[in-house]
Amino acid sequence: MPEGQPRKKQDLLSALMWASAAFLLAVYILPRFMMPPQPTPPVSPDGAADAGGAGGVMPGTTGGQASAAAAEGAEELSFVEAERIETFTLGSAEPGGPYRMGVTVTNVGAAVIETRLSDFREHVKGDERYRLLHEVASDPQPRRSFVVERINVDGQDVAAGDRRWAARRLEGADRDGVEFSLEVQRGGSPLLRIVRTYMLPRQTEASGLHDFSADLSIENLGGDARTVIVTFTGGVGVQQTGGRGEARGFNIGILAEGVVSGTRKGLTELHKSPASGLKLFDAAEQEPGSALSWAALDNQYFTCTLAPLGRGGAAAGYVRQVWGADADGLAATTDDAMLRFITHPQPLSAAGQAGSTARFPVEAYLGPKASKAFKSVETYRARNYYFQIAVGFGWCTFTWLVEFMIWLLNVLDVVTRDYGIAIIILVLLVRTLLHPLTKAGQVSMVRMQKRMGTLQGKFEEIKRKYPNDRLKQSQEQSAVLREAGINPAGQLLTCLPMFFQVPIWAALYLSLSTNILMRHEPFLWTWPADLTAPDALIPFSSAIHIPLMGPIHSFNLLPFLLGISMYIQQKLMPKPTPPPNQTPEQKAQMEMMQKMMPIMSVMMVFFFYSAPSGLNLYIMASSIFGAIEQKRIRAHIAQEEAAGTFDKPKEKTRSMNRPKGRVGLWLERVQKMAEEAQRQQSRRPTRGK
Repeated sequence: MPEGQPRKKQDLLSALMWASAAFLLAVYILPRFMMPPQPTPPVSPDGAADAGGAGGVMPGTTGGQASAAAAEGAEELSFVEAERIETFTLGSAEPGGPYRMGVTVTNVGAAVIETRLSDFREHVKGDERYRLLHEVASDPQPRRSFVVERINVDGQDVAAGDRRWAARRLEGADRDGVEFSLEVQRGGSPLLRIVRTYMLPRQTEASGLHDFSADLSIENLGGDARTVIVTFTGGVGVQQTGGRGEARGFNIGILAEGVVSGTRKGLTELHKSPASGLKLFDAAEQEPGSALSWAALDNQYFTCTLAPLGRGGAAAGYVRQVWGADADGLAATTDDAMLRFITHPQPLSAAGQAGSTARFPVEAYLGPKASKAFKSVETYRARNYYFQIAVGFGWCTFTWLVEFMIWLLNVLDVVTRDYGIAIIILVLLVRTLLHPLTKAGQVSMVRMQKRMGTLQGKFEEIKRKYPNDRLKQSQEQSAVLREAGINPAGQLLTCLPMFFQVPIWAALYLSLSTNILMRHEPFLWTWPADLTAPDALIPFSSAIHIPLMGPIHSFNLLPFLLGISMYIQQKLMPKPTPPPNQTPEQKAQMEMMQKMMPIMSVMMVFFFYSAPSGLNLYIMASSIFGAIEQKRIRAHIAQEEAAGTFDKPKEKTRSMNRPKGRVGLWLERVQKMAEEAQRQQSRRPTRGK
C-alpha cells in the first residue's frame, strides 16, 4: 500500500484528536485563566472615588451642567420624603398560585429588593423558590433593582436613589401593585412630582408570561417649562449558575426597519472596560429610525429583560444610552452588575398645560429563558427575546442541530418522563444511524489487514526491483492494491462516525446549557440529581482547588466511568494496517498514536470532570454501546471467516454503466487525492541525502 495513504489517515486522526482537545480546552480550561483586570472606581468631579453610586457623576449625566447651575446661584433641589420606611410584597412565589413570581419592594428609592419565581427551585433539594433578583450589600446602603438613581432638572443634578418615597398600595382582582411618589422642591416651592408604579398581573403557567411593569412619570408642578433627564437601573443580583465559567452577560435588542436584532457582551467584558462602565447602546451611534427595543442582564437559564415602551406598546425612543455597570468596580464581586439607562432630555410644559408630564413606561420580563414562550408569545417573538437563547448556541456546532437536539430530548422526556433515559435513547438512535458506517469501516480495516498479509511478498519484490525510485515503488504498489481489490481510502470510513459524533457532543452540551426544562432534572429520579450539573456523588464541605481544573466542589463518579468505558472501546477497535514500506518516522508516529489512545481516556476524565452529568452520561453510554457494537461486528467477521466467505470477492451485480453513487465517487476522489499527494511526496529528496 502506498505509504502516503496511511500517513494521510494518521494525520487525519491526529487532526481529529487535536480538534477535540482544542474544543475541550476552549470550553473548560481557558475561561479559568481569563479573569479580567480589576478596574479603578470612577472619580467624581470633587475628586472623591465613586462607583456609580449616589455621590458621583455617572456616564451620560450632566454633572458639569449641575455644577455650572450651582455656580450661577441656582437654589438647591430638595425632596419631600415619607416619614418611615415601608416594604411590600407583590404577588406570591407560592407554587401553583395565580402569580408567576413574588416581588418585594421598598419605598427607599422606590426599589425592588427581591424577586422569586414560583415555578423554579433555588437548589436541587428543597422547596426554596429561585431568587432572580436580590439586594447586594454595599456601603452606605444596599444596591437594589429598578432604582431611579438621579434626576437632572435644567442641568441641575440630584440623587434620588436613597430617598423615602410616599407609598400607596394598588390592588385589583387580576393584579397587585404599588405606587411610589416623591416631590422635588426648589427653594421650598414644589417643582416636580416623580411617580414610580409597579404592577404585577396574574398570569398562568400555560401562558408563558412573566411580565412585571415598572412605569415612571415626572410631572411639572411649577409655572415655568423644564427639561429633565432621568437615570434609572435594571435588575441587580443576577447570580452565576453552574461551574463552567462566567455565563452571565448583557443583551441588547435594537429595532430597525421593523426587525429587532440582538447583540451580546459577556460580563467579563465589563471589567475590561473603562471605569465609567461598558457602553451597550448609544442612540447617537445608531442608524436613523433605530431605537432600543430592550436590554437584559441574564445568566445561563434566567433573564431580567427591560423593554422601554412607547405608544401602543411599541419600542420607545426616550432612551439615549444604556451602560453595563459594576456598582463597586471590583472584579471579585459580580452580583452587583447591572444595567443603567439614561434618557434623552425630556421637555416639560408649565404646570396645568399639555405636555407637563413625561412618561417612561417599562415592561420587564423576569423569568426563565424559555424557548417555547419566546417563540409563541407574540410580544416576545416580535421583540426577538429568543436571541438570548440562540446566542448561547455558540460557534462550535450548527444552530439547527442544537434546536433539534432540544426538541428531540423534550419529546423523548414526554414519553419516558426521564431526561436521563431520553439521553440513552438518543445514544441508541445515533448509534443505529451510524452503524452502517461503523460496520463498513471496521470490516474494511480487518479485510485490508488480512489481504495485506498476502501481499507482503510482492511489496518486498517491488522494493528490491526499484530500491532508489520511491515514485516507481508507489506506482507499482498502487497497481498491486488495485489488482487485489483494496481501496486505501475506504479506511477513512472508520473516522466518519467520530466526525459525526463531535458536533452531536457539542450540540448536547449546548442544549444542557440552554434548555431550561432540563434544569434540576435527575436520572432515574435519584442520581445524578441534576443532569445539567456535575453528578456530585460525594459533595465536599469546601472547594478543593486543582491546577487547570479550578475549584472542585464534589467527587464526581461519571467522568471516571466515562474514561473506563472509552478505554475498553479503544481496546476493542481493530488496529490500523501498517504501510508496506513504512519509514522509521511513520513507525514512530504510529507507535506514538497507539500510546496516546489510552492517555486520551485518562485526559477525558480531567476534561469532563466538571462537565454536565448529562453529557458524561451520553459519552459513557455511547462508549458502552460502541464496545458492544464492536464485539458484535467482530463476531460477525469471525462467523464469515469460519464459513470462508469473509475475504471472498462478491459477485458484481452493478451494471458497468450504472453510476457509482455519491459515497463511491467521494471515495474515488479521496483515493486519487491520496495518490497525487504520494507522488508529490515521492518527488521530494529523501531526508539526509
